[in-house]
Amino acid sequence: MKVLFSVSAENLKLSNQELEALFEIYDLDSKKQSKHKITIINSKKATKAKIKKLSNRSSMLKFSGKLISETSPKNLEKEFQKINWAFIKCPFCLRIKTENPKLKEKIPALERTLSSIIWKSLKKPSVDLENPITQITIIINKKAYITEKIWEFKTGRFKDRDPKQKPAFHPTSLKPKLSRLLVNLSRSKKSLLDPFCGAGSILIEASLLNIKTKGYDIDNRMIQKAFINLIHYKCKNFLLKKLDATKLHKELKSESVEAIATDPPYGQSAYVGAKDISTLYKEFLTSASKVLKKGSYIALIHPHKLKKNKFLTKSLKEISSHSLYVHGGLTRKILVLKKK
Repeated sequence: MKVLFSVSAENLKLSNQELEALFEIYDLDSKKQSKHKITIINSKKATKAKIKKLSNRSSMLKFSGKLISETSPKNLEKEFQKINWAFIKCPFCLRIKTENPKLKEKIPALERTLSSIIWKSLKKPSVDLENPITQITIIINKKAYITEKIWEFKTGRFKDRDPKQKPAFHPTSLKPKLSRLLVNLSRSKKSLLDPFCGAGSILIEASLLNIKTKGYDIDNRMIQKAFINLIHYKCKNFLLKKLDATKLHKELKSESVEAIATDPPYGQSAYVGAKDISTLYKEFLTSASKVLKKGSYIALIHPHKLKKNKFLTKSLKEISSHSLYVHGGLTRKILVLKKK
């Protein structure tokens, strides 16, 4: 099946990195082509159910759909006449998406014209613009991509888990969208460890994906906050413990951890152990590499000014590193590492 994905433009590199990670998680044997915000895969293992599950898990995906055909925008009507629309289950609707300002004003008329072609091809046609069984979505940029919609991002899907909405608030808490991104970049399938769990933002996102989680923090007050928040969001299968993240190898068995996603403190004052920040990161990654399974991943955030050569270890291979604007003058980096 050919599937089209449209990702967020806020950070295209990160959006596409997440999509690559999701393909790996869901074992999609994909031949892909990527252009700007559009990625198309051709996978024998792809099913609508699997693509919907992948899409629901994503943080930066905007749309996914089964690709029916692609053509030039000028050739849309002729292409519609060629397509066998018998697969459509009614009621149906048709939507056109484009960022071309000249084309936007023509969309209503074009939608009516193309919908009419489908209507005439069906034995018992019916339309429902609000709750269709089948939605045909056309995405137009340089090409026109004709798809059957599988999933689409809904505004506000992370709103109820915003840090200010959590019962145990902490100002350093990650937003849920970024927390979900880290979980996905870690390629976690069944279990995940956050050794600097704070108030539990990453643990919550992983738990809501039915991933078994462990959260450690050196500050017992943060463990208490994480517990309150996890219970509030009805999370299950989690374990919380006060523990120094630089001593993971003393707590856990060698190569027992499937994935790590975390946001270590980026200021010395934020860490009770009173280490300088580069030493903290190096000791953490040295310990983490001992408990992480071979071929597994760590996704973490680190200060933009902190040079990687000061804390990376030989047993971990860098997969990707991308700058991420947070707010004000604060820019941090998302780093993905793989155990050799």
